[in-house]
Amino acid sequence: MIPSDSSLRKPVGAGSLLVLLTVVATLPLAYIATAKPSWFLFSFEVIMPVPAILGILYALGRWKDDSGLGLACVAGTILFGSVLGYVSVPQGMLGTPDGPVGELPVKWLVLVRLVATVLIAWSAVRIGLRGEAARWRAFLWGSFHSVIALGIMGGIYKFRNAPWMKSQEGNDEWIRMGVIGALSVVTLICLCAGTHYLVKAFDPGDPPRSTPLEDPSRQASAATSPGTAQTA
Repeated sequence: MIPSDSSLRKPVGAGSLLVLLTVVATLPLAYIATAKPSWFLFSFEVIMPVPAILGILYALGRWKDDSGLGLACVAGTILFGSVLGYVSVPQGMLGTPDGPVGELPVKWLVLVRLVATVLIAWSAVRIGLRGEAARWRAFLWGSFHSVIALGIMGGIYKFRNAPWMKSQEGNDEWIRMGVIGALSVVTLICLCAGTHYLVKAFDPGDPPRSTPLEDPSRQASAATSPGTAQTA
């Protein structure tokens, strides 16, 4: 059973507005906070208005999402884009001590976006999972794999300048390449598995089972059966 319209749209609207407000603040900061703009953070922030506007359209009743999958994609885009934007900033600090705005911790941006993600995802979950145990299992399994993939990608990028990421000599290079290759394979597997299970959790699937007289094909056969005619 899908919850009331208002209880779904209000949290989505609140979360989407939070995202838009942080985008308005972050985009110019990513450009002017340092002498060299933070282009990776800037590129992730440029796409944030897209899911935010979709969320606002849903909150205003201009977009319907009967399966919850659309809202889940909105929440996932906000979460992944924000986390990857965070790890793209050295030491998680935007700017420099002697810069025009000083040093700003980007973790607060991620925390605000996390709140927005939870608000939007909560409505998506309430629509899509419908209290069915099988859907919840698929959702938790998919979330588990997605978090692993996100953690590996974020970790590799965060430590891209670490000594072990640079070319080595002899056997050390084979070990380094083996570890990176294994992490890449695990990431790909987790991304595929996470996407599969999350889509499966929100897949509308077959329509809810109805009574025989509500099924058009059965209505036709019921109308022509002698027993039905006698009952009528």
